[in-house]
Amino acid sequence: MWAFAGQVALTCSVALITQGSKHGGAHYSYNTLTVPFYSELLKMLMSAGMLLYGNSKRPRTPQFKFKWKNFFAASVPALLYLITNNFNFVIIDEIGVMSFQILNNFKIVAAAIIFQIVMKRQLTAMQWRGVWLLTIGSVISQLKDCSDGGFSMTGTTKGYVLKSINCTLTSFAGVFCEKFLKHTTDSIHYQNLQMYFWGTVLAAISLVASAVQHRHGLSELWSGHNVLSVTLIFNYAFVGLATAFVLKYLDNIAKNFAAVSAMFAAAIAGYIMFEEPLTVHMLGGLAIAAMAADIYVQHNHLSNGSS
Repeated sequence: MWAFAGQVALTCSVALITQGSKHGGAHYSYNTLTVPFYSELLKMLMSAGMLLYGNSKRPRTPQFKFKWKNFFAASVPALLYLITNNFNFVIIDEIGVMSFQILNNFKIVAAAIIFQIVMKRQLTAMQWRGVWLLTIGSVISQLKDCSDGGFSMTGTTKGYVLKSINCTLTSFAGVFCEKFLKHTTDSIHYQNLQMYFWGTVLAAISLVASAVQHRHGLSELWSGHNVLSVTLIFNYAFVGLATAFVLKYLDNIAKNFAAVSAMFAAAIAGYIMFEEPLTVHMLGGLAIAAMAADIYVQHNHLSNGSS
């Protein structure tokens, strides 16, 4: 429960802190690739520390058993999460905080389809109704008020395309991560250590590639950072750890439901902090999306309870 509550708070604050970390609210003054790198490094160090602490408390009880297969399997969710975390900076810049948070609901849509195809998990008719209602609500929330009778969206085409890709990759990452975490009895700290090792290595590779392409020096690692960008690094680290605990001890649906819970707080905070408008379409779509998510999750609990 604490992991779930923590993920709700941290998921909500990711978009808000990202927007706030912009220089003058206009552009990022730091290399955004450094944020995932530092957060992965921080998560790796924290996981190593917690693993060592657990071993010191129970020295005679093995916390893990190394297997090359599991080690390399950890690279899959690490790569997918790294890609989506880097996408977040562009998406928030293109569609804004509120739209970013609301469109996170598409993760449930993507997760439902992925579970249907990859995990061979059949959804009920009621769950599919919830999925499509969630889609409709999210789309409605993005409509502009057009006095001339035209049709337009609040964000850019680039932002919506990237958000669709982002939700799909995040859902794949969630499925792979849940399978990875639950298929062994190894300590979650050891499993996290493997994932975050790969995350750190892959993030470092992206930084080196960027430095070579743009001829940047080592100063790019800290240049332009501010209090909020550093806060964002810690936020990504803690939301990653909370997500791992939710996937290990709850499930992928609970993780996505946390995103739905977070969108209300993000909508209010976005309105107060960044003066993002709360239109009729936004509020109506928000309400429909919330009810749809509730239908999906509640029916999922009923199905599990009767099976």
